[in-house]
Amino acid sequence: MVGASVPVSGEKDGASSILTQKRKRSSKSSPDKRLSPALLDLNVLDCPICFEAFTIPIFQCENGHLACSSCCPKISNKCPTCALPTGHIRCRAMESVVESVCVIPPHTMRDSIGSFAANPLM
Repeated sequence: MVGASVPVSGEKDGASSILTQKRKRSSKSSPDKRLSPALLDLNVLDCPICFEAFTIPIFQCENGHLACSSCCPKISNKCPTCALPTGHIRCRAMESVVESVCVIPPHTMRDSIGSFAANPLM
């Protein structure tokens, strides 16, 4: 049969071959694996109440408005945008974003570009 995948010896099912196919597709779409500097509005990572950088935990009201953990008691756990309770629902998605972002100070950026190419997992 044309296009059928034959399991490699040791495979219990075709899951490994499917994973291999996905890896091939993703490597075709991004052939350059090096980290590259990107322009990003870092203000989206700031609390809209105190304007400080978010730290975990990050809370949200039922409408999704965000507040940092230090602001929740200051605003009496009441969202300043919609007046719904806040400080009880964590925003795991934003926490994941904050955890995954590596911010490099601009003054070190020009010195670090070479080391990014040499050490892509830095």
